[in-house]
Amino acid sequence: MSDRNVKGGILWKIENFSNCGHCSGQPVISPVFSLVTQFDTDWRLFLYPRGKTNEDHISCYLEYHEENTVHVKSVSFEILVLTRGGEIYKACKGRSMFVRTGKKFGFNQFCGRQSILDAKDSVLSKDTLSIRCHLTVDIRDEDEEKGCDTTLGELSQNFRTLLQSGEFSDMALSASGEVYQVHQVFICARAPNLARELGIIEGKKPPYPVKLNDISSPVLKELLLYVYSGQVETKDADILAGLYEVAQVYDLKRLKRYIFPGPAQSSARTRIKVVRKSFLWCIEDSRKRNMVEGLPVNKFVDMGIIRLALTCCVVENADSIHVFIRRVRPWQPQKIYFRCKVSAQGALNTSEGSQEFERWFDRNNSESQFQILSLERKLIFGNLVNLHNDKLRISLECFASNGHQRSSIENRNCLWTSAIAENMQYLSLCQLREDLKGLWTSADFTDLLVKVKDGEELMVHKAILAIRSPVFQKMLRDGLSEDSFYLNLQDMDLEIAWELLKYLYRGEVHTDTFRDYVKLYAAAVKYDILSLTKRCVHYLVTNVTEQSVCELLILGDRFEDEILIIAAQEYISANRHTILNSDEWKQLVKDHPHLGSKLLLWLSTQFLSK
Repeated sequence: MSDRNVKGGILWKIENFSNCGHCSGQPVISPVFSLVTQFDTDWRLFLYPRGKTNEDHISCYLEYHEENTVHVKSVSFEILVLTRGGEIYKACKGRSMFVRTGKKFGFNQFCGRQSILDAKDSVLSKDTLSIRCHLTVDIRDEDEEKGCDTTLGELSQNFRTLLQSGEFSDMALSASGEVYQVHQVFICARAPNLARELGIIEGKKPPYPVKLNDISSPVLKELLLYVYSGQVETKDADILAGLYEVAQVYDLKRLKRYIFPGPAQSSARTRIKVVRKSFLWCIEDSRKRNMVEGLPVNKFVDMGIIRLALTCCVVENADSIHVFIRRVRPWQPQKIYFRCKVSAQGALNTSEGSQEFERWFDRNNSESQFQILSLERKLIFGNLVNLHNDKLRISLECFASNGHQRSSIENRNCLWTSAIAENMQYLSLCQLREDLKGLWTSADFTDLLVKVKDGEELMVHKAILAIRSPVFQKMLRDGLSEDSFYLNLQDMDLEIAWELLKYLYRGEVHTDTFRDYVKLYAAAVKYDILSLTKRCVHYLVTNVTEQSVCELLILGDRFEDEILIIAAQEYISANRHTILNSDEWKQLVKDHPHLGSKLLLWLSTQFLSK
């Protein structure tokens, strides 16, 4: 059984990274990106600029999006930080065997935050952080591990044969003079919008034939092949283009993905909202103000998402000038990240006392005042250069962010390979099985009543039974007329009949008891369902116990199945001291003495040969 690996990834660029307003535990979330699959396997990246739990580290996680429906067995991933030249600056690899929707897996200490900020010239070009994620996803579903991989191919081939034979058809479609015998139930299950346009209504006989004027015969042939078998065989570009157009008209999303799959590689960009404002605050008559200690000078700064008040004053009995900042109280305070670079600027563009300030303003500190600059009075007022024209110049470069982000997918690329084609084919078969589940659970367009033990009844479709079992096919051909509505299976329990018929529709078995598999094996042999027979044999020989091995030997002898007989013999030989003294063995010898004798003779020859 080969692995069903799907590869893909995303290049994600985050603008305004160093000034983003995300505190510890608050992530920047990438756009949803998909891999090349028939199903929607959607993923997202979560990057925590100030760590998920530790502000000194950047955290990064991959999430299997919560809206996914397909089962993923495992995922291998690599998350990279790239330099401005596209080279790898930091790389971390991971793997998860327990992939559930909404689950995140990744790295709490992906890389040091300060190391990224220090390498801004090479890593944060234009303050943009570039993250690349590579994924390899095993898309096998749970049923594949139980042997359904081959069953999918069998379902596809059986229903392709049904289409070609036209047996038990109840409708005809015509295009370009070609007539195709079809089954209404398949059209409804696999292409419901087409069914509505064709006017398919249960209990109402459609006209013969139903003409399709907008679809050419080659396109209709490929469409029906996909509907029945989940496959598309043609390589003709014109037919594929016509088929894709039909898929668009009738909203056949899986068929569109089959013809032109989704992206293998995506490029995305997230822009974090950051407001920048740089200005020079000139305080005139500075020497005069210096003579009056404590006299403040105020300035209001409106940055859109936040309004601030600056205060410059000489603190009483102090030898320094201070600049303070506070948030002007808004009507509805929201948390705002604020950072500024501040210094006193001389006439020759020299800077004195350059400092940086960083703060989150929220409801709790909206009235608080914070010092952002402290200058020595002697240094400022004793130097004519610093007070050119008696003006104190304070230079400020401010950044404010509310953490809001805007994301978009910029580019999608699909690199078509044989591996992708194989995966698309496999997933198309999975979708075929999913659609057939609806046939089994609903009674739409059923034309046959199956009666089982205790008077229970099940409604089924003749075409499904006939194409999946040669015995049922013969019974329906020879023993029933076209209008017959009844099939007798009254030698079978309801539970076993349910599992048998469900397997014919879906290729799945959901019972998990040894006794039920014994009964199901007997039914599979009787109705010549080879794949189900093999499946039952596999379960029986791998789940045999000391209590059930005698039943397995009887079953093998009854149906002359060498695999079951040999498995039972070898198990009894390995556990002979317990089994040959058990009640089950005594009952076997009583009811089937010839079988007990043959087994003892076989055991004796085994010991003599050693």
